[in-house]
Amino acid sequence: MILSRHFLNATSRDVQRCIGDSYALHVRVMALFRDTTETRAELGVLHRLDVSERDGVTALLIQSKTAPNTAHYPDHFLDPRAGADAVASTPLALIIDSLRAGALFRFRLRANPARKIDTKSAPDGTRRHGRRVPLRTDDDRVAWLVRHLAGFTIVAHEGTPALRQRSDGLSRGHRDGKRVTHAGVVFEGLVEVTEPAIAATTLTAGVGPAKAFGFGLLSLAPTARGAP
Repeated sequence: MILSRHFLNATSRDVQRCIGDSYALHVRVMALFRDTTETRAELGVLHRLDVSERDGVTALLIQSKTAPNTAHYPDHFLDPRAGADAVASTPLALIIDSLRAGALFRFRLRANPARKIDTKSAPDGTRRHGRRVPLRTDDDRVAWLVRHLAGFTIVAHEGTPALRQRSDGLSRGHRDGKRVTHAGVVFEGLVEVTEPAIAATTLTAGVGPAKAFGFGLLSLAPTARGAP
């Protein structure tokens, strides 16, 4: 698995379109893997768009089993000011190998906390898939996060709050002429590894629904405490 960071050219019309349309960004990300016939799930592709409120720097994070081919980006998609540093990659194995019981990590996750409704069986006995609706309260979102961060426990450490959450607003896209909308929430805080193998699966598989639309990529950074 590879984690790559791409600094995007915020003045590019292609980039601006991807910022404003989550499905357009999904298409652009998957175009980087056009040399294979594997699906997004088979390739393990997750992505997240981070736009800095401080300086406007736009970064695209992509996690995948194979490296994305950035030659498939359109002209001027990457930030020319970054030069050779516009794209940087690191093996995810460096993080996975550090997932030991008791290890403490800072984390960041853009998620789509939701629940399914209308899943009752139809008269012919078939089960309806239902539809997802966003969770509205902070408590419900935290409970959702606790359930989905398998292999980790959210903790507080040395006066640092265990968890921060903020609404990321509505993520909108257009697919086959229909509007696609997701409610985003950004979670940040500290987690402790409780079950390393399960934690590794959570990290590589992603968290929650709407993974194709820029949700579910879990970012981890070791703390000074590290593993016991």
